[in-house]
Amino acid sequence: MAGDRAYGVPGRASRFQGQPAVPTGPSYGFVRPDGGTTDDVFVHISALSDGLDHLSIGDRVEFDVAKQPDGRLSAVTVELVD
Repeated sequence: MAGDRAYGVPGRASRFQGQPAVPTGPSYGFVRPDGGTTDDVFVHISALSDGLDHLSIGDRVEFDVAKQPDGRLSAVTVELVD
């Protein structure tokens, strides 16, 4: 996957800041890293920090990117940024 190099993966998470992209479902969506040089990253509701049950367009978030067993990238440890 071309985005792997941009995210600094393999197997290790990398910390990013960004914002939610267009929401796609009640329990998942995508976050867009700042800078616009990488693809949007899948995020599942289970990756949100404690007490956070959704993301809204315009929220600022910080997150790690990890490669899943199937090879896809996803956001993990997603937290709101003030």
